[in-house]
Amino acid sequence: MEQPNRTLRLKIPLERATDRLRLPRVDLAEVVRGLSSGEAEAVLKLTEDQTYARGTCIFNLGDEQKGLYLVKTGLVEEFRLTEDGNKLPINRSGPGKFLAVASVEGRYCCFAEALEESVVGFLSFPKLEELSRKFPRAAVNLVEVLVRRVGELEERLQLLALSGLRARVAGTLLGLYATQGQRLERVTHEALAAWAASSRPKVSVVLEELEKAGLLRLSRGVIEIRDPDGLKEWAELEATVE
Repeated sequence: MEQPNRTLRLKIPLERATDRLRLPRVDLAEVVRGLSSGEAEAVLKLTEDQTYARGTCIFNLGDEQKGLYLVKTGLVEEFRLTEDGNKLPINRSGPGKFLAVASVEGRYCCFAEALEESVVGFLSFPKLEELSRKFPRAAVNLVEVLVRRVGELEERLQLLALSGLRARVAGTLLGLYATQGQRLERVTHEALAAWAASSRPKVSVVLEELEKAGLLRLSRGVIEIRDPDGLKEWAELEATVE
């Protein structure tokens, strides 16, 4: 994997961070909730920013955790590797989303790689302490965001453990929609199969069912979620049937 180009203190426009039509749930927007525009800009300046080329590793499984990462531009994937060396995707994060919110004994429990050229800010633990002192409202908001992210992870684990294939695929698509919006680019059937703990042919059949139902539109390299509310209802119905 390539090494990152270092570019310090690049700024992300707050209007992009709060664009909830594109990113329905944005960590950054929630962290700066209740702050003035000046305070929000000061919070952003606490991060040390780097530009990562496509395919560059941001952190590795087992690296010591020294803080949090905030995606400012681009798209980043967190993943594990199976025994045969294949990627097992965990999460994809766009602008305004935090990476590395979980660790095991102070070490990252996955890899993170830039899927396209991305600017990622690093918020070290000393900077987190500074944030808590200067902006206690933002610190409380951050705790709420991290607690929510842990809850979302638990929901995903329950979905994988207790639901049938159709509900798992729909739940995975809804999770990607919450991060990336309605247009999912470079989300392959293989990646969805890994997320849904299934095989590519079975997942392809489910995707075709969803397209026939008018909930998705499939094209080469792109999955467009046409009706997220309908997809949620479909997932809930399948969870009770299967």
